Amino acid sequence: MKMKNKDSELFEYKFHYHLGDDLGSADKYFLAHDRNEASDMFSYACKKKRLNLHDVHISRWNRWEGSWEALKITPSCSLAPRN
Repeated sequence: MKMKNKDSELFEYKFHYHLGDDLGSADKYFLAHDRNEASDMFSYACKKKRLNLHDVHISRWNRWEGSWEALKITPSCSLAPRN
């Protein structure tokens, strides 16, 4: 039986945030190998759409428990390089 390469495993990440002065919140989802890769994708999306976000939280889907696990690092669009 062929073993899966651990590096090729993808995880689903959810970024929960508030946009500008809106009272409601929104979510963006990414499939990535790790939290850093997902944060890079989120930062790119922020830069591309010129989003002004605040109160950002990141979670990873635990498919075995069927629930979202909150991660301690809270990313921000300020991670995205501005050109």
